[in-house]
Amino acid sequence: MTKNRFISQIIVSGYLLVLLIALFMMMSRPDVVSSLISLSFFWLALVFVLTYKQLRQGKIITFVCAVLCVINVYISVLTNVTIIGSSFNYYKKVIMFISALLWMLICSNYTVDKRVVQYITYINIVLSFLFFVFARNGTEFYEGEVLLSLNFSNPNQTGMFILNVILYLLCSIPLLARAKFNKVLIPLFVLYNLALVYLLYRTGSRASLSAIVFFLFCLLADGFLKKHKAFRKGLCLIWSLFPLLFCIYYVFVIGGNFGFDTSLGIEGHGKFSDTRMMIWRPAFDSFNNSVLVGDYYGISGGTGISQLHNTHLDVLVSYGITPFILFVFLLFFQTYRLFEKAPSIVNRMGIYAFMACFISGVFEASLVSGSAGLYILSFGFLLFARSNSAL
Repeated sequence: MTKNRFISQIIVSGYLLVLLIALFMMMSRPDVVSSLISLSFFWLALVFVLTYKQLRQGKIITFVCAVLCVINVYISVLTNVTIIGSSFNYYKKVIMFISALLWMLICSNYTVDKRVVQYITYINIVLSFLFFVFARNGTEFYEGEVLLSLNFSNPNQTGMFILNVILYLLCSIPLLARAKFNKVLIPLFVLYNLALVYLLYRTGSRASLSAIVFFLFCLLADGFLKKHKAFRKGLCLIWSLFPLLFCIYYVFVIGGNFGFDTSLGIEGHGKFSDTRMMIWRPAFDSFNNSVLVGDYYGISGGTGISQLHNTHLDVLVSYGITPFILFVFLLFFQTYRLFEKAPSIVNRMGIYAFMACFISGVFEASLVSGSAGLYILSFGFLLFARSNSAL
């Protein structure tokens, strides 16, 4: 067995871990989920060691961002030392964020072959089937609606998992076009994805539904984006800042002064558009009090367990201004760089899918905070962008 094939098998095993995490989440087995999440950190460390020599683009900035995050989190607790604040659990969130950074570094530098793309797709098909199996009894009353949660921490996170599966299946359609009986398989595949979109609708995850629209828009504009460098750069730049720009507009321009019913769930009881105001406004106040190092301790009450329901706001407030700037730069740099070298529609669909996940991150911070393995799926789209499954 060659080294590259061994690494590919290890990478695929990470997706199997996510499958198991999701399965035991839906089975309400938090003890098993916790063990699997811990195992995923060892998995990531192994992949990092095996691929280290190939991690060239963005490596130094990723390391600097990770180190600064740890330093700022430690500084945040220095003046608030408690038994809780000094425990290992306090650092779990920053470990998860650093894991996401490292996985993005790996996925944007390591090239996988067609077989890896196929295996990842097969795993996501199995995961999608499990969503249907558990959907019948997987609802809960959440923020004024009866929504599909499947026992995940909240319906928005459920929506992001379903979104990822939909995007992986859509990304595989160009490869499916080369298969036998493709005239039958592709329509069936599209219908199956529409059924998954219905499950996504039942989660009430508006941002994830918007992410599907964004992905389809990018596909329609692909020919234009492929030919015009300035528009590609503009798309990557606006996208890399969009979650925070939306958050700023929501808090300081709209100001929560008007609300309208945005209910999507079964038997909706009236969820309004201003529900994030009570989370985001205090978060900006916390940031203003600690711009340089962030307020990791304060926003979590010393536990390290916090979720600001916006990827960028969560990074900004938790770790301070410098790690946030480096994080945004890495998002822009890696996506634009891969865009420049994406020869096939499969590669570019991987980029669009990755970007779509952060559109969903406008209202959910799971990609950078307590993601239960979700970051492996979402950042893993960059493997499609780097794959040699050219058409």
